[in-house]
Amino acid sequence: MYHISPVHEMHWKLAVETGGGLFRAVWKGDRTIGTKTLVLFDDGSVPKHSRSTMAIDINELTADAVRSAIAAQRKVYESFEVFAEKACTRVLSQFATAEAA
Repeated sequence: MYHISPVHEMHWKLAVETGGGLFRAVWKGDRTIGTKTLVLFDDGSVPKHSRSTMAIDINELTADAVRSAIAAQRKVYESFEVFAEKACTRVLSQFATAEAA
């Protein structure tokens, strides 16, 4: 493991915020075992109960990378919402059919 300076952390936080993210933390990697240092962030525009923490390697962190990660996560969230709505509609319609019989 190695030291992360407050200046580096401030720079990464600014990149996350510029990209529309909500900075959470820096996860320190360990070179001796090959893990990378990651910046953790959320999509601040999503309700707290629906947020997913995302991570980007510090060497790949830019505001554009944050925007892309957020956009990809929103697509996942939206597709899940559609799936959940269809599943609930189907289940409820089966209950309604059973009650009518």
